[in-house]
Amino acid sequence: MFGRKAKSSVRLSFWSRLRAAARIIRGRFDAAATDAGNERHWAEADNLSADAAASPRVRRDLRNRARYESENNGYLKGILKTKSYDMIGRGPRLQLLIENKDVANEIETKFAQWAKDVRLARKMRTMVRARVRDGECFAILKTNENSPNPVKLDVQLVEAEQVTSDFDLVVGSGDARDIDGIVLDEFGGPIFYKVLKHHPGSSADLAVDPNERELVPARFMLHWFDPDRPGQHRGVTELQSSLEPAAKLRRYTLAVVEAAEQAANISGVLYTDAPAADGGTACEPWEEIQIERNTFLSMPDEWKMAQLKAEQPTTTFFEFVKSIINFFARPLCMPFNKAAGNSSEYNYASGRLDHQDYFQCTRVERSDIDCDVTRVFAEWYSEAVLIEGYLSQEARNLIGPDDYPQYPPHEWHYDGFKHVDPEKEAKAQENRLAVGTSNHPDEYAEQGKDWEMEFTKAARSLGVTLEEYQALVRQRLFGGGAIQPSEPQPDDDESSAEEREEEPAEV
Repeated sequence: MFGRKAKSSVRLSFWSRLRAAARIIRGRFDAAATDAGNERHWAEADNLSADAAASPRVRRDLRNRARYESENNGYLKGILKTKSYDMIGRGPRLQLLIENKDVANEIETKFAQWAKDVRLARKMRTMVRARVRDGECFAILKTNENSPNPVKLDVQLVEAEQVTSDFDLVVGSGDARDIDGIVLDEFGGPIFYKVLKHHPGSSADLAVDPNERELVPARFMLHWFDPDRPGQHRGVTELQSSLEPAAKLRRYTLAVVEAAEQAANISGVLYTDAPAADGGTACEPWEEIQIERNTFLSMPDEWKMAQLKAEQPTTTFFEFVKSIINFFARPLCMPFNKAAGNSSEYNYASGRLDHQDYFQCTRVERSDIDCDVTRVFAEWYSEAVLIEGYLSQEARNLIGPDDYPQYPPHEWHYDGFKHVDPEKEAKAQENRLAVGTSNHPDEYAEQGKDWEMEFTKAARSLGVTLEEYQALVRQRLFGGGAIQPSEPQPDDDESSAEEREEEPAEV
């Protein structure tokens, strides 16, 4: 009896579990399903790591194709230039955040002169174009004895293919690993860079060893790239998703031009509607007939002439061009009118709206660049303080001898973005200052200017002191009134108090 109850309970438990399993809702992702319709589409999807997917061969092919396309596509060439000009402009300007303004002005002036001597802004614009087109760019901080500046620090640009592995060159401990020329520590940070002294694509020279390399410590190497995945150590061109459409644009453009040329030429064919057995006068097939200008041409019996027509969608050509330009511009957060150099279809509101995302992306990318520019400034300052007589003693004592990295607190300012309507922007700026939601340093920094320098120049142009100019700005901002220069005060101490009281008060 006990056995029957036990079997019955087991049987009930089995059916209850089966019914419970039947009630489970099983979902699925349609994008994860593979069938005959999408099998070929997803055939190239893989599970490689970031470094394995961006292998040296893959990066080489994409890099070469991106360079070829940029040199043969005017739109892409202009997009790269616009990107570098908007990102770097005339170069970063240093502003020290210290109380001693004389020392700050001294260091800022000396660094600006050094940056001008080494063409820092031009090199940074080249690095931006190389990062977008090639996927990455390298720059080595080196000593250049031929530099005209007392600080011999220089920035040497290196192309991506010059940083590559050499398995005969062993560096570091057993924990280090080499990712195509970048030697990493156990935490994935770079230790050394293996750099070819000569470009592998340069002309052959028997006196030059093409495999000669140098080891560059990570401290002296700037590596610009935008990683898309965690664990990615080498950059891939940001135009990778646009290369195929770019090639189609050039082919389609050539096809449209050839069709237009064909339609413009006087070319045609001879044909007849007569039966094959009664074709009138016989004509040789594929025979060319030369036609003179301003003449009539007689046809053989039963034969007619028809001009060739260009049957292709020329009316949709510009729409196709616009879509391809958007393929270029979207990965760079660039609006269409800036990429195409054409705002004919834009109004004020749409132009402003499309640029908001572009300006924000530029600010984010500048913040990344600032880290490397600060490294350059740290190396410059470390060398400048060692040159006797180059900086004042106050400027050399800003950082203690044991502090690293050696550089005072600072900010970087770039060229500001011009407003579409300057009058509206000026009113908005005045309102922000009046209600206290902004201040002069931030407003001038947005324009890429130093507010103290601008205030000093404005005060000098009006013939007033800096303190008087600041007081008059506050008066105009909160109480109204125009800025006027103050009259020079007399230096004669013998003037009586009564005479001074009779003088009219200055406004």
